[in-house]
Amino acid sequence: MNFRNLLTIGIISVLIAVGIIFIKPKSSSINLVGGSTLPLSGTFIVPDLFYSSASDYDRLLEEMQDAGINLVILSLTGQLRKNCTTGQFSEDKSSDRLNTHLINLINSATKYQMEIFFEVGNIEKSSCFPYYQGKANDESTDKGRILAFTTRNLDAIQALLNNRSLIPTPPKIGGYYLQIEEDTRRLAFDNPEYPYLLFFKEISALIKSKTGQKVLFSPWQGEEANYDTSKQAFDNLYSKTSIDIISPQDSLGTGLTKTITASSTHFQALSDSVAKFPGKLAWANIETFGRPGEQNFTNYNPADIARIKQQIDAASKPNISKKISWMYTHTMMINPASDNMASKNQYATMYTPAKATARRTLRDAYFTAYNATSKFNLASPLIVASPASSPLSSPAATQTSTPKPSPTPSATPASPSNHKLADLDRDGIVGLSDYNLLRRDFTKTGSPGFSPADLQADGSINLFDYNVLVQNYGK
Repeated sequence: MNFRNLLTIGIISVLIAVGIIFIKPKSSSINLVGGSTLPLSGTFIVPDLFYSSASDYDRLLEEMQDAGINLVILSLTGQLRKNCTTGQFSEDKSSDRLNTHLINLINSATKYQMEIFFEVGNIEKSSCFPYYQGKANDESTDKGRILAFTTRNLDAIQALLNNRSLIPTPPKIGGYYLQIEEDTRRLAFDNPEYPYLLFFKEISALIKSKTGQKVLFSPWQGEEANYDTSKQAFDNLYSKTSIDIISPQDSLGTGLTKTITASSTHFQALSDSVAKFPGKLAWANIETFGRPGEQNFTNYNPADIARIKQQIDAASKPNISKKISWMYTHTMMINPASDNMASKNQYATMYTPAKATARRTLRDAYFTAYNATSKFNLASPLIVASPASSPLSSPAATQTSTPKPSPTPSATPASPSNHKLADLDRDGIVGLSDYNLLRRDFTKTGSPGFSPADLQADGSINLFDYNVLVQNYGK
């Protein structure tokens, strides 16, 4: 080969290298490699999840994507209430309620390639609110008011989606989630005295006509419902309403369904029903929280992986196409929220250190059970959340990258004998002030024991010290 050929090859190689470096295709979204083998691929996000910044939402959605989630149902779009004493209605819609949080969630979900379903038809159910009764065009009746409220809510959502100053990139909308939950047994009969089916026909038709999108509905199931009753309910919903996707709650978290056998029967009925209706879809809503007797389900404590695997298997055998969960943030989330979390009544204890550990334990077991790998490995920090109104961020939240752990320390951390382990300020309790002292010195190094936050006495304040504080928080 002569000099001219070598020079030509050299020039071409340089040009190719320059092209690879500088002429990269632009991407408007994040595409992370996550748990593609994980079965739960959708989840709900409810109003107690208040973050203080868009970057916090990004961290949450990144974590969800890593866990195989590609669909989120946003339950932050308003609620209709009825005063049982006065009979008066009150309502808020997406333009009134949690607007900043909803905007940040939409933008983060778009960035992390999530399909979005917006919750509509959200009512505060009570004995004085028979939502299925009344006249569709009369707002003084229960049915009329909820249909009118849903119309206003749909308009508000659409106006928000069309606002390019708030939502720069159009999100991927999968459809609308009809929030009103109902027992499948009540939907198995077309009873004029209790016109549940007529109501769902009217409200689903309203949603479909205004949006042109799919309508998702998640009724609940009970142990007493047999195959025939469940199948008739699903047949009615597919044939007599505009509902496109039925995703029954398996009700194994609340205990309404008590056995895996009953759950499997319900999902077999759903699979057999949807086969008769081309274009309709059958999903499963897996309750990943503990049932009464196991745990306090009103605070959504994580269930154990053995039971969740059985739940998923019960829905998988009948070939249910997609499995969503209620809900990832309360049972498997690593990252904490930023403010106001503990003020939300039934969720008040959800973001304490003990719950953080329980969520992380279940998440790790979930990945292990399905042979998936997480980018958030065991070096990722657990959560410290304040029992007061403002949960805390982890020390790593202020870092540009997760700090690397120091070499494995001794099994027994150093601790002065005259005060509690991790009680850095020696006030008798491991709390917020101790956390702030550790956060102040996080990543610093020195002689062993150079700072009270050096709980391992290894000369470095790192994740090992942080996890010791987590384990002792509140003691």
